[in-house]
Amino acid sequence: MPFADTPLPRAALLALAVVVAAGCGSSSPTHTCTLVGTMPGVGVRVTGTAATGAAEVQARACQQGSCQDVTVRLMPSRGTGSSGCDGDMCSAVTTPLPERNGFIDLTGLTTAPVRLSLTVRDAAGGTITAGEITVTPEGTYPNGPNCGVGSPQAQVLVADGGITAA
Repeated sequence: MPFADTPLPRAALLALAVVVAAGCGSSSPTHTCTLVGTMPGVGVRVTGTAATGAAEVQARACQQGSCQDVTVRLMPSRGTGSSGCDGDMCSAVTTPLPERNGFIDLTGLTTAPVRLSLTVRDAAGGTITAGEITVTPEGTYPNGPNCGVGSPQAQVLVADGGITAA
């Protein structure tokens, strides 16, 4: 049932976590499966002039006849840069990137194609850019392929040329 209308009760979430943890057998004695999980949804990266002033993404996500409307605050992106080396010791610093990112949390998302209508807005609510794309989420492996599949996710890039799967 895609896009469940009601959240799962805490007991159901706890039971799910126990089942997932119990199923995390390791085929390697050196690899340990943890309880780290993933959220179902779509990551959004906004670059180029579309990122200038971008504050939020309004999304309508439709999958298998059910839709969700979600508004996501965009955050500044950061990267790493070297601050130098002294012998065998090197250090890195974080640096701001000219882009913004966010994550559209979609409860009940499956690996079936999902149609996204995205509108990137500035802090005053004005439209910076808008468009549509269909992406197919894939299962994630937060603990590696030996620990079982996590929630499905997809990634999109909003750039000056439009919206593309990333």
